[in-house]
Amino acid sequence: MRKPTILFFVALALPLMLCAEFETMWQHQAQTEFDSNFKAVTLLSQERIVCVGGSCTSGSAFPSGYLSMFDLSGNSLNSVVAERDGWSELAAVVPATNSDDFFTIGTSFAESKGMQTWIAKWDDELNLIWEGFFGGDGEDFGYSLVALDDGACLALSSVTDGLEGFHDVEMLKLSSEGDSLWAVRYGYATNDEGREIIDGGDGTYYIAGASSQYDSTRNSEIWVLHVDSDGNVLHESATSILGSGSVDYDSGFGVVRHDSGMITAVGITAAEGQERMDAGLVRLDGDLDAINSENYEIQGFYDFAYDVIAPDASDDAILCGCTRDFDNQRNCGYLLRADSNLNELWRIYVTGDYATGLLDMCRIDDNEFICVGYADTEAGTQQPLVMRIRDRFVIGDFEIGPKTGHAPLMVDLESLCRTSPAYETIQWDVNQDGVWDDTANEFQFTYDTPGTYSIDVHLSGNGIDTTFTAVETIYVFDGDSSVLFPGTGSRVNIEADDNLSLTSAFTFEAWINPYSWNNTNAMADIIFCKGSNIIAIDHALRITLRTEDGTMCIGTTEPETIVLNSWQNIAISYSSANGAIALIDGVLCDITWDNEPTGNLQNNSTQGMTLGAHTAGFNMYHGVMDEARLWNIARTAVEIQETMEEPLQGFEDGLIGYWQMNEANGSTLNDSGLFNHHGELIGTDWRQGCNFIPHDNDNETIPAKHTTGIVTIFPNPFNPSTTVSFSIDQPSLVELDIYNIKGQKVKSLLHERKNTGLHQVLWNGNDRFGIPCASGIYLVRLKAGNMIHAQRILMLK
Repeated sequence: MRKPTILFFVALALPLMLCAEFETMWQHQAQTEFDSNFKAVTLLSQERIVCVGGSCTSGSAFPSGYLSMFDLSGNSLNSVVAERDGWSELAAVVPATNSDDFFTIGTSFAESKGMQTWIAKWDDELNLIWEGFFGGDGEDFGYSLVALDDGACLALSSVTDGLEGFHDVEMLKLSSEGDSLWAVRYGYATNDEGREIIDGGDGTYYIAGASSQYDSTRNSEIWVLHVDSDGNVLHESATSILGSGSVDYDSGFGVVRHDSGMITAVGITAAEGQERMDAGLVRLDGDLDAINSENYEIQGFYDFAYDVIAPDASDDAILCGCTRDFDNQRNCGYLLRADSNLNELWRIYVTGDYATGLLDMCRIDDNEFICVGYADTEAGTQQPLVMRIRDRFVIGDFEIGPKTGHAPLMVDLESLCRTSPAYETIQWDVNQDGVWDDTANEFQFTYDTPGTYSIDVHLSGNGIDTTFTAVETIYVFDGDSSVLFPGTGSRVNIEADDNLSLTSAFTFEAWINPYSWNNTNAMADIIFCKGSNIIAIDHALRITLRTEDGTMCIGTTEPETIVLNSWQNIAISYSSANGAIALIDGVLCDITWDNEPTGNLQNNSTQGMTLGAHTAGFNMYHGVMDEARLWNIARTAVEIQETMEEPLQGFEDGLIGYWQMNEANGSTLNDSGLFNHHGELIGTDWRQGCNFIPHDNDNETIPAKHTTGIVTIFPNPFNPSTTVSFSIDQPSLVELDIYNIKGQKVKSLLHERKNTGLHQVLWNGNDRFGIPCASGIYLVRLKAGNMIHAQRILMLK
């Protein structure tokens, strides 16, 4: 008979899991002639384990109890088939206290009484010491037990009083000689089951199972009981994970208590009307108050979690179970590790050429455990499977921040990495220069130079040797910062206020650098939203205004007046008397309206304001924004041009909101104006600002230092000529060219090497042939070394 090959497939569920290696220290698959399985396993003294389940012998269609003993190296020591009249099977095993004996519980058919709970005590040679059969005239099933300090045990079973009755949970106390001392039942209106009982460590016990009518509405929930040593209920809880309907189905199969006192129960969960069944996990505190729950879709329609263990002193949980493979419609076993927040850390599948399943586990040492179950063979028989697994993993987890800020930026770094086995040494390279900067688990580092940095970490020792990037990017800014809107779930919320109401007039200004066109519908990518008043972009400026009479007015500038991957200043000004104007980079743009707005705007005093999305959270902008300003007056084109490249004082007449975006980190956007309209940053990040160069009142450039870029183009708009002023930070070959709106080069103004400093070039408005250019928008493009800058200008005739 060919033994199926057991394979392990690893699926990583979280980016923090950097590597996982699951060493199968040994595995044993029995070669019995007939169908057999292991349903439970326990660790005995003297480094031995006992596995129990069922086995069909002599061609019988009914199983008998099956026990098998192994040492921790996987050597088979002994096996016993406990034959009884009719059907019988063992479901759980625990070591007796202060001896090498152990208890088993299961189910056995007695012809006169039907299914009975079967409890037995065995010595370490697998000799039967005593056995007993408990229950009534109905169907009774033994599932779990715990050993007590005085040699007695508590047994958990599901019992009925008649063949037509519903199941209740029963906890039964037996003496060390197997005598029944007392029994307590728990149950509600219909079927209730108890699947596992564990010692709470303080003279109390926890039971996991299913309650069918705990809240009188749901068919079944994962039911956890906390009872004292006399069986009195101290606390209880019931959880439906996936659904909220009247015929959901949830059931608990396993439970574990962590060192912290938290309780984890596992089982299955399914919602009303859904064919699929997921593995379910519920996290509770010691009083059974719910902390959280999670469902795991393993890979099939039928995903079962049968048992759970605490692998170490953390609040992690490892669960095992079975799943039905979508492709071959065959069962396979799996193991899954979840952290304290129930995030999946890793998952492995245990499968061979035929069906397999994992039904129980016991812990041998930190992150080492025994799994038992079954594996089918080529001959079509089911064979017991037992395997010892060592969990080797590296989980990179860090507290690093702030990750953005102005230079010099002090960053706190702390490692929360976890490895199995535990690493001994950590090394940090905070700027990926190949030099290890620190070896502490926690320290501070100051980035003095603006730039973009990544952080590498190396863990070593005790068999661990792993290097990885802990943080992809630390942004250190040179002066002005700005806000990045990733375009998914991102916006700035600003609460409504009477001082933030737009009525007879308003002006909105901002610097934007769009990365992509994120929305293709009529609203486009929203930059500003206040009630029904919206400013958006989609190759052009799109303006939506709702007037007092309810008229919706939509206007658009010419196509391609907004471009990607370039800083540009946008401004919209409106007055009830004079209508609206739009400026891009200080240049007046024509607006085409479907309904040109007149009169006051519709009352919006009770509506909040957003930057980067609609107030309802859609049509999100993808790009960067800087220096946003809101006025309750209509500013003229000249006023906008005069201040668009310089910071404001914050108390200018009519200024009701001024967001400089210079915080560089944090989740609050400060209003530098008089009214403290601070914004809440949602899903955003920080980036380098547009770094516009301030001007004095005479509009003369006052550069604090020479940076490469276009400083001013004056006048703009112009007729017939304008002067381009630019600055370079080092001697460079400079190219200064004029392009039309179609991207065609009109004229080359300069192509020569220039020294560091300010320079000026006059354009007379003619093309390369000396012919005067037509009115319209042109692009001035500066290339100095590897740097390229561009700015729009407008010729008016």
